[in-house]
Amino acid sequence: MRRVRIIGPGRAGGSLAGALRRCGWAVEPLLGRDDDCTSAADGIDLLVVATPDAAIADVAAIVAPSRGTVVAHLSGALGLDVLSPHHRRAGLHPLVSLADAERGADLLADGAWFAVAGDPLVGEVVEALGGRSVTVDDTDRTAYHAAAVVASNHLVALLGQVERLAGPLGVPLEAFLDLADGSLANVRALGPADALTGPAVSAPEVVTTAADLRRRLDTVREAGASVGFVPTMGYLHEGHGSLVDASVAANDLTVVSVFVNPLQFAPTEDLADYPRDLDADVARCGDHGSDLVFHPTVDEVYPEGEDEPVAPGVVAGPLEGASRPNHFAGVATVVARLFRIVGPCRAYFGEKDFQQLAVIRGMVADLALPVEVVGCPTVREPDGLAKSSRNVYLGDEERRQATVLYRALRAGAAIVEDGERDPDAVIAAMEEVLAGTPLVEIDYAALVESATFLAPDRLDAGDEVRLLVAARLGNARLIDNVGVVAP
Repeated sequence: MRRVRIIGPGRAGGSLAGALRRCGWAVEPLLGRDDDCTSAADGIDLLVVATPDAAIADVAAIVAPSRGTVVAHLSGALGLDVLSPHHRRAGLHPLVSLADAERGADLLADGAWFAVAGDPLVGEVVEALGGRSVTVDDTDRTAYHAAAVVASNHLVALLGQVERLAGPLGVPLEAFLDLADGSLANVRALGPADALTGPAVSAPEVVTTAADLRRRLDTVREAGASVGFVPTMGYLHEGHGSLVDASVAANDLTVVSVFVNPLQFAPTEDLADYPRDLDADVARCGDHGSDLVFHPTVDEVYPEGEDEPVAPGVVAGPLEGASRPNHFAGVATVVARLFRIVGPCRAYFGEKDFQQLAVIRGMVADLALPVEVVGCPTVREPDGLAKSSRNVYLGDEERRQATVLYRALRAGAAIVEDGERDPDAVIAAMEEVLAGTPLVEIDYAALVESATFLAPDRLDAGDEVRLLVAARLGNARLIDNVGVVAP
């Protein structure tokens, strides 16, 4: 009989405890915030951290590691790194609306879907509950969580709006719930696209002037709505789509900018040849739920007489800054201008350009802009290659060999996780993997502190570092990175 202990006696933890007891698992008394959790893993097969997402890492760090215990969380948004003090880690996210513990236990034991990751013991949990599972990797968590939020909380919020609109008319909510039930039945039978009825239009509107965009967004904010912003240079792929998903899930309105910024290209780089397809970009934005696409001219972003550049800060100096000296000045300048056009918002950037993300965060702080910068995980192809607009430049053999960037990063991360403390040894391991691929011309392989981009002399337990690589394959220059915490 499996022994389970749950930290977090709220709705999620109480629901899971009740469901597992019903199927014969030995569930220890739940632990709360006032309990000593240090030895919670002792003698336990599965320890579940069922706290709010913001507390998971802190709770996991309190629990003394036990090699025989699987430590899992119930978060849909977080990966396994928040459980990093523990050797056996897992994610077990129920795709169930857990309004209270008793009803939640019923739903969890009634064929529920679960998103699982990590240790296979969570598969036994799903099997014991008679449920169904899908594996969701850490790199896909943002898009998955956005989909779950839209399917649950957004649906409930929309029905709340239905009640608000229909109540004064004397039409009961039950009438619209029957309509919603029928719509869900159609989606189940036909799929979302074929279940649409009436004048449903998904294409976002394209706005071309800064004045028009400011007016629209100011009106939205005056009504109390939130704005999400995804700046891009176009030729959108699923990595961009995941950023739009994250924005749509967290904001009332999402605007995507499509602007190829000339300041980001050196004279020897590919401004003229940079891929462009506005129609496809607008369609993809619509597929992911964006409301507006901002597609300005160069003169709209850089009006005559307003040519003062923005200094990108010290974090822009090494790595990409050394390889592309004017690049981050161009990034900081265009993003600052776009932020001033868009106004107060949450802005979403991918972690693939991790140094760029650090530059933008520093610029926002330095200029005191009313923008919350949100970093989202890198989206990858099934073979590990980070999605990038520049992948289009790769020939067939170059594309096959390009996966070496991610393999090199994983090799470096693996020896850090195994206890290597010498950054030079980690860099050498990455360079060795890169050098084994004939078409790859290495630009750099580096290890830096995640917060400062400084190169540490030695790694200590708990240090959060970022491994980064850049290389050329034919006409394409590719970058990639992964984060790792020294054990």
